[in-house]
Amino acid sequence: MKKKRDLEGNRLHHFELSDKNRTVRWVLIVILLIVAAVSLTVGILSVLQTPAGWQTVTGSSSGLNCGGEFVLQYEYGAGENSPTAESKALEQLYGKTLEDAWKLFFNEAGASDLKGMYEINQHPNEQITVDSGLYLALEQLVNSGSRALYLAPVYAEYDRVFYSDNESIARDYDPGQNDDQRAYVQTLAEFATDPQAVQLVLSGSNKVMLQVSQEYLTFAEKNEVRYLVDFGWLRNAFIADYIASVLTDHGFTNGYIASVDGFTRNLDPRGNAYSLNLFNRSEEGIDLAAVMDYTAPQSLVFLRSYPMYDLAYHRYYSFSDGRIVTAMIDPADGQSKAATDNLVSYSAKLGCGQLALSVMPVYVADTFSEDALNDLTEQGIYSVWFSGKQLMHNQKDLKLTVNTPYYTE
Repeated sequence: MKKKRDLEGNRLHHFELSDKNRTVRWVLIVILLIVAAVSLTVGILSVLQTPAGWQTVTGSSSGLNCGGEFVLQYEYGAGENSPTAESKALEQLYGKTLEDAWKLFFNEAGASDLKGMYEINQHPNEQITVDSGLYLALEQLVNSGSRALYLAPVYAEYDRVFYSDNESIARDYDPGQNDDQRAYVQTLAEFATDPQAVQLVLSGSNKVMLQVSQEYLTFAEKNEVRYLVDFGWLRNAFIADYIASVLTDHGFTNGYIASVDGFTRNLDPRGNAYSLNLFNRSEEGIDLAAVMDYTAPQSLVFLRSYPMYDLAYHRYYSFSDGRIVTAMIDPADGQSKAATDNLVSYSAKLGCGQLALSVMPVYVADTFSEDALNDLTEQGIYSVWFSGKQLMHNQKDLKLTVNTPYYTE
C-alpha cells in the first residue's frame, strides 16, 4: 500500500483510538462541561452579588418619581442580612417610596391611587382623606404658623422667571424688576397671608379641608390660578423626612438621604462620625471653605442664595448684572429673598421640614440676624455661616477644618 502524503509531500500519520478509551473520553468531556458551567455560574453570581460597604442606591422604579432630586447612600453588610439581600430589599423599597413621594407632594403628579396635594387643590371646601405621610408634613406646616404653604400662585409666577428662555423674558416676569408683576404677587401674598381667604383645616385621622373664600376662588378663576397650596422650596425638606420615615420603619438606618437643594437626613444610629463640606460664594467663585464634622443621626439644611448644580435651574435665575432670583419667597410681600449667601443649620432632634421652617424667618428676610440664629440654639438648632471670609458658628464644641488660608474661624 502506498503511504499517503500531503500536498507538500510529507507523510501523513494515522492513529487508531482503541474502544477501550471511550469511557475515559466521555468522563473528561463531562468534567470539562461541569467546570465550564460552574465557572459561568460563579461569574454570574459575582456580578449579581452586592459587595459590602457604602453604595449609592438607585431605587427600583418603573413609574414617575422624584429620584432625580435625591441621593441615597447606604452601607451594606453592617446589619444581620447579607449585602445582596439588603440591596434587593432596599432598592425596591426606595423605588416605591420615590414614586409615592411624587404622587403625594407634587401637584404636577395629577390624580393617582394616592390622595396628595393635587387632590387637595382640586377639592376646595371639601374634606378629603390623604396619605398619613403627607398629613404629617402638612400638620407640621400648619402648626408652625407659617403661611408659606399658601404661596402656590406666587411660586408659579417665579417659575416663569426660572424657566424663561432668555433674560429679557425673565426680567418681564421678575417681580423684583417689573412693577406690574410686583403688584400682582403682592395681591397674591395678601390672599396667602389671610386665614379668612385660605386655610388648611386638619381634623385628625388624615382628614384635611382646604377652606377658600368665594372672593379668592373668583380671583383665582379669573387669573387662571391652578393651585392654591404648594410646598414650594420646602418640598424636598419634607420629602427627605418622608423617605427617612419609610426607611427607618423598615429597619434601614445605616445611611443618609440628601437632596440636590441642600436637605440631608442622616439616619445612622451607630454614633459614627461624618463630615459636611462648607461652601461660600466669593469674588473668586464658589469656595470649598471648610469641612464640618458631626455625629449622626442628624438633620442638616444648607440654604444658599446661588445655584451650585445644573439641577438647580428651576430654583434660581442669574441675571447678567449679578442679580440672582431664588425660589425662597417671603410670604409677607411675595418677594424672593436671601439674607445671606450661605446658612447651614442642623439638629439632632428635628427633621428637615421643621428645621427649615425654624430657620426660614432668619434666612428669607431683608436683613440677617445672628441674634435670631443664636436664639434657636435653645431648641437644639445650631448653625454655621460666613461673615466675609470669617467662618461663624454657634456650637461651642463644633469641629471644623478650614481648607484654605483665605478663611479664618
